[in-house]
Amino acid sequence: MTHMHHQMPPGQLHGRGLGHGHGGQHGHGQRYRTTAQGANTRGSFPGQKLATDLVYQMGFSVTPLAQRPPSRREAMVLRGLQTSLTTHFDEEVHHGHLERIWELVFRDESGHAPAFQRYSIAWCAIGFQQRDPSADVRGGGELSLDFMLYLLEQQRPLVERILRAHKRRTLQRGQYANYPFACAAIGITRKLAEVFQIVQPHLGPTDEYEVALKHFYPCVQSKQTFMELACATFSLLDHKVGVCAGGRCMRTGGGVTHRAR
Repeated sequence: MTHMHHQMPPGQLHGRGLGHGHGGQHGHGQRYRTTAQGANTRGSFPGQKLATDLVYQMGFSVTPLAQRPPSRREAMVLRGLQTSLTTHFDEEVHHGHLERIWELVFRDESGHAPAFQRYSIAWCAIGFQQRDPSADVRGGGELSLDFMLYLLEQQRPLVERILRAHKRRTLQRGQYANYPFACAAIGITRKLAEVFQIVQPHLGPTDEYEVALKHFYPCVQSKQTFMELACATFSLLDHKVGVCAGGRCMRTGGGVTHRAR
């Protein structure tokens, strides 16, 4: 399995450029997007604070918008996102998500991918922390798998740009100048859900979103707009990490995540 990474041509997605966690799985899912940062605090994931910051910046940047509850349509979207987020990994339902992620990440220029491995150290190369990727999915549920697929299928140029940046930072400063790609996607998904108050931090689902007054509900006109927001956040995360990697923060002990806050 370790030889698989050498089969990936320089221009393709390949695990080695994505992260430095351990472990993994494979699967198939829907197409959506994410947000990013890197909080180095216990229990947090890369992407958490930048997700919050980006949403608020979008609301305040141009013209102050009125605080209001979600429209009926927005509330329906939020309810669907909540259901997806709180749907735990199920082998029968989500095995295909992992197979599709595996194919998209490890395929070569001819479009062929190595044989799928449900449990493999190769998952760690794309930022999962264990040989079984489902163990990392808990915080983001089915929604995080959907987001990874959306990112890989609908935002391929963004992913390839991130991979090039990962490779460059690794060559210049070592693997710890980067963040684990898959865990960042999961963390962004979760934090955005907290921002929209469909789940509570460290707790479960809540119906607070139904009456919460916010100015950024246009970001959830559909599941796709939520995914686009998540992708924009991921892009911002990678930019912040790149800035950090080139500055003092890499020498202060706080690391990338401290700077991104």
